[in-house]
Amino acid sequence: MGQQEVHSAVVIGAGIQGLATAWRLIQRGETPLVLDPRPVGHGEGSSHGSSRITRRTYANEHFVQLMDRANREDWPELETAVGRALVDRCGGCFSGLPGGLWDDFCATMDRHPQTVDRLSATEAAHQFPQFRFSPGSSVYHDRTAGVIDAEGMRTGLVSILEAAGSGIVRAEVRQIERGEPIRLRVEDAAGRSEEILAERIVVTAGSWVSALIPELEDRFRILPQTVGYFRPREVERCRPAVFPVWIRVGQTANDFYYGIGACGGDGLKVARHVTQGPTRPNSESDSAAAVQDLEAFAAEYLAIPLAGLERSEACLYTATPDENFVLDRMPDDSRIVVGAGFSGHGFKFAPLIGRILSRLLLDGKTEIAEFENHREAFAIT
Repeated sequence: MGQQEVHSAVVIGAGIQGLATAWRLIQRGETPLVLDPRPVGHGEGSSHGSSRITRRTYANEHFVQLMDRANREDWPELETAVGRALVDRCGGCFSGLPGGLWDDFCATMDRHPQTVDRLSATEAAHQFPQFRFSPGSSVYHDRTAGVIDAEGMRTGLVSILEAAGSGIVRAEVRQIERGEPIRLRVEDAAGRSEEILAERIVVTAGSWVSALIPELEDRFRILPQTVGYFRPREVERCRPAVFPVWIRVGQTANDFYYGIGACGGDGLKVARHVTQGPTRPNSESDSAAAVQDLEAFAAEYLAIPLAGLERSEACLYTATPDENFVLDRMPDDSRIVVGAGFSGHGFKFAPLIGRILSRLLLDGKTEIAEFENHREAFAIT
């Protein structure tokens, strides 16, 4: 009987962060094994859908710095690797009223005015007639902002993995045993159990991360979200080429809405960024109330004629209380690296996050000053 293979690197989870990490490991000469029981782009996690927002307008210093790095180096590198453009930088319109979170946005962006223009409500109404701004609002025009081709990014990364001989195995990891080597108890799509051996692993399993690493159970919150797609009466006026991505920040944590122009066959995307509240899945009445809220907000904020709601969809956030990501090695086992808590705003960082996680796995540190200078913000504890 032959000796069982020990994989040098295994990535658990084939969402966008797992795919990006596998790509970065391939760049370092590894042939990672990627495990996920669901197909790439499935609707039960946070990486599905056709589009995402990218922006450098943030309330937190470290995210601005990381986004500057990603825009400068990591996104161009990924686009070269997949052989196509992945970001339509149509610009972004980000607005809010004084008080609360918006003050933090303003304080941070006023320290980093490169590529952003601060506008009064009057100036913004002239530049962005698609929206209705409340008196007293201030607005940032973020010239780096735009729409990510999420589907193209996923398929491009999968093609890179396949070309390198690094396949995605449809198997669910049931247990991680921290022996020498690490033993992964997995179950394949047919329900058969087997064991996979690994020298090192990266866990990018989204809302399933706590099931695999129980000591992280209190680190993450699973929060239901509702996304609406609205039919514009004049579709060509709402394409990303002429319609900016947008965020409207209110006075409270959950008074935070965002949207994208009409991409592909979808209508205008309008959603509420919910970071506080119950962690249970939405009930039917919860979902109906969330859709009504989106309809009311769209009617109030969007200054373009709408033909009604086209459809809505539910998704789950896996987030930390402060919305910082977890990018760290397990304190008691440096062979295990965790990447989690990305929901709501992690997609735009994926090419950089993949580099960070792969470097932590192979080297224990990174060469990325924008991360190392703020590493405590992304620690497990």
